[in-house]
Amino acid sequence: MLVRPSERRPVPVGLWLFAGSLALTLVLTAVALAANPDAFLAGTTKSCIACDLAGRDLKGRDFKRAKLDRANLKNADLSAATLFRATLVHADLSGANLAGANLNLFDAKCAALQGANLADAFLH
Repeated sequence: MLVRPSERRPVPVGLWLFAGSLALTLVLTAVALAANPDAFLAGTTKSCIACDLAGRDLKGRDFKRAKLDRANLKNADLSAATLFRATLVHADLSGANLAGANLNLFDAKCAALQGANLADAFLH
């Protein structure tokens, strides 16, 4: 059904206030759920979504079933680390050292792996 411009009704102010408060709530929730790399590295959480772990020494660490989507792992040393069933969707692993790492069943869709060292990595 077409509505003529002269017949359009203005959007109620209450609707605009509701939409604005909903958007603010979503933003604040995202900030509250932001990744905490220290808690992740201490093992208190298995999730570090969009966190910055660039250049860190993570040799031999156990990250089984960890959620590292959109994480920055650029130039990180993950040699001999276990990433079994970990998710690294859209993660930046460019230049990372994954030599000898267990990457069995890990999910790295759209992850950046340019220049990563995958020598002797377990990829099944």
